[in-house]
Amino acid sequence: MLNALAGNGPFVSQLRADNIFWLQMFLIVLYLPLLLLTSLFEERFEKIQILGETENRFRNLADAAPIMIWVSSTDKLCSFFSKGWLDFTGRTLEQELGNGWSEGVHPDDRDRCLRTYVESFALMVNIDGSSITVSRASGPTASSSGIWVLPLI
Repeated sequence: MLNALAGNGPFVSQLRADNIFWLQMFLIVLYLPLLLLTSLFEERFEKIQILGETENRFRNLADAAPIMIWVSSTDKLCSFFSKGWLDFTGRTLEQELGNGWSEGVHPDDRDRCLRTYVESFALMVNIDGSSITVSRASGPTASSSGIWVLPLI
């Protein structure tokens, strides 16, 4: 620092305009990578914020729907259950997460139910590295004895 004050250093020239020009170039070279990093961080922050808003919108819609909805990922573990599901089962979200939902299936039906659940993941098709999930849905039906049956798929 003292050398610079004494007139020694990389920005010392006979012409004042040259000193200013090379100082500006030096600062721009330092500034551009920081500007790029700041831009990348802002973009990532905005995407995370939009994703959070979209997820909240989905949860609100799913909770307001008069049906039972759950979400599972490719690891076959459930990560979301709608309010309708939780009200119907009388269990908490923490109890249902992962494979906890299977505890509510009658023991006589559990093996068939889990087999059907796992087989439904075979419906996923990879296209160009992305995956598309083919969804099947059906509602409750009354059996011949008048008992309501809630099919898994």
